[in-house]
Amino acid sequence: MIKMKFKLKIHDKNIDKLIDGEAIQSIDFGRGKPSVFYTDDEGYTQFTDNFEIIIEFLPPEPIKVSK
Repeated sequence: MIKMKFKLKIHDKNIDKLIDGEAIQSIDFGRGKPSVFYTDDEGYTQFTDNFEIIIEFLPPEPIKVSK
């Protein structure tokens, strides 16, 4: 079985900025339009309902081979 690692980011279309996954507080896919709360560079909580989710797949980790 191959395990894939990935980084989750969002693109806030309102301000045309890429938000790193560590800043994302929550993503709500409940009733109505999906929304995101995230922390901006100044430490304030921001809200957007105009965003794209970006998934960046990371390369697999090297396997140690010993004799």
